[in-house]
Amino acid sequence: MLRHYDQIGLLKPASIDADSGYRFYSIDQLPRINKIMYLKNLGFPLQVIAELVDEQISLEEMEAKLLKRQQELEHEITLSHIHLNEVKERLRSIHLERAAPLYEVNIKSADAMVVASFREVVPHVSVMGEYCLQMHTTLYAELRRLQIEPLGPEVTFYHQDSYSETDIDMEVSTAIAGTSAQIEALAGSLLTCRHLAYEPEVASVVYSGSVEGIEVAIFELLKWLGRNDWTVAGEMRELHVSGPVHQNGVLVERAVIELQLPIDSHIV
Repeated sequence: MLRHYDQIGLLKPASIDADSGYRFYSIDQLPRINKIMYLKNLGFPLQVIAELVDEQISLEEMEAKLLKRQQELEHEITLSHIHLNEVKERLRSIHLERAAPLYEVNIKSADAMVVASFREVVPHVSVMGEYCLQMHTTLYAELRRLQIEPLGPEVTFYHQDSYSETDIDMEVSTAIAGTSAQIEALAGSLLTCRHLAYEPEVASVVYSGSVEGIEVAIFELLKWLGRNDWTVAGEMRELHVSGPVHQNGVLVERAVIELQLPIDSHIV
C-alpha cells in the first residue's frame, strides 16, 4: 500500500535506504497519513484524497465533494435496507411454505369507481417512498386547486407485467364523485380521470400492518392464483381502506390495505 501511495505521489517517504530500498516516514507525516486513512475509510478514491489532503481545492469544492459522498453513502444505505428486507421476506416466504397460509384469499366483485389519478415512472425502487409521497402530495394539491373533494379510498395501480427494480410505472389515485363538472376540470389539469369498470370477479386479500411489508400479502395472493389456476385479467388495485397512507407528510405506521386483482373465469 505504501509503495503504491509513493508511486502515485499521495504519500512520499521521508527517505529511502539506498541499499535495501526500505522506506522511512517521519513523525511529521502522521497528520497526512491520518487524513489519508480517514478519507479512505469514507470511500473516497485515491485521486480525490490527494486533492483533499493537498488542499488544492477551495472550501466550497471540498464541501461539494463531501456532500456528494454523503448522498452516495445514503443511497448505499437505502439499497442495503432494501436488499436486507428482500432477504427477510424470502426467508419468511420459505417459512410460510411450511405453514398454513398467512392470508385468506376471497373471490368477490368490485364496484365501478371514478378516480382522479396521477401517474409517474419511479426510476428505482430505492426512491419509491419519496416518489409516493410526492405523487400523493401532487394529487391532493391539484384536487384542492380544482375544488374537487376526494371521497376515498386511495387506490394505487402498478402498470408492470413483471417485477422490476427500475422504471416502475405507477399511478396513485383517489375516488371522486365523477360529475361532469369534475371530469371537465380534470381534463385541463395534471391529473387524469379514470373510470374503473365493474369487475365481476377479483381475487381479494386484506392486509394490516406497515405499508413497507405489504409484499408478503402480494406474494400470498400470487401464489394462491397459481395454485388454483386462475388467470390475471387486469392490473392490481391497492385500496387504502384505513385512509390516506401519508399523514402530515409522513408514512403512517400501520394501514389496512385491500389488494384486488381482476381474474378470468376458473379453468377446469
